Amino acid sequence: MRLKIEDGRGPLIASLPFSPEEYATRLARLRDAMREQEFSVFVSFSPENIFWITGHDSPAYHYVQACVVSLEDVPVNLLRRIDAKTE
Repeated sequence: MRLKIEDGRGPLIASLPFSPEEYATRLARLRDAMREQEFSVFVSFSPENIFWITGHDSPAYHYVQACVVSLEDVPVNLLRRIDAKTE
């Protein structure tokens, strides 16, 4: 599975480091936990959490990055363009 990453000028594409089924399972688990806590949005600034849900692995731990997950839309990663992986 390839993720479409938007940067405002067009899509960037990167492969997931795990199966599409694993991605769906992780996203469902997170959303189930969000519903239990009555959260409509989850925001993480932790590189480990960002990798767990989206597969994005950044070597730039010292730069601000975030992942925003809602109950219905695709997760959105906010990061420097230079840190976006493309193939």
